[in-house]
Amino acid sequence: MTDINQSDLAAYVSRRRTILDVLARQIRSDGQGRYSKEDAIHSLLMPMRTDSNEIGTDASNLWIIDERLAFHDYLASDKTLKSMPITGSDSTREPDLLATRLAGAGR
Repeated sequence: MTDINQSDLAAYVSRRRTILDVLARQIRSDGQGRYSKEDAIHSLLMPMRTDSNEIGTDASNLWIIDERLAFHDYLASDKTLKSMPITGSDSTREPDLLATRLAGAGR
């Protein structure tokens, strides 16, 4: 590995460690037994009421749940099924997270 590659890898690992540390603090209760609000935790994983057409790939940390979620064709968080261009649904239900990956050549 070159020095640049080693530096990039170290920065990548350090960023992930920091994100996991922030998540660990958010899912613990405070001294009064209160927990973080859903949107605080959600914003770390995938901002609420957004989809992959609105945010960049670096705005989410879905690798915390499953690395494969990084390879999606469409991703949405807390949006109505009706508002998602991929569903064709009239439902106003809002899944916390919806991800699709179309099967295709080379995938």
